[in-house]
Amino acid sequence: MRKKVNLKSLIVVVLVSYACYIFVNQQITMIRINKEIAATKQELSKLKDTKQTLQDKVDMTKTDMHKEKLAREDNFIKEGETPVINSK
Repeated sequence: MRKKVNLKSLIVVVLVSYACYIFVNQQITMIRINKEIAATKQELSKLKDTKQTLQDKVDMTKTDMHKEKLAREDNFIKEGETPVINSK
């Protein structure tokens, strides 16, 4: 003999199943979003490092020492110096 399925118990089972589905779906979404956040933070860190490197280069190009280095590479000499020709 079969037990009669109670309408209330069927509704409870359906509601609990739906709640479980919603919970699992939210957990999956949160995991995906957390992975995206981690990847974005890593990219931001790399970009900050690149920015700092470029800013250091910009600051270096403003120094007199860098300007003198570039001038010497173009074979300029200071007043009072004797030019030396490298025969390499």
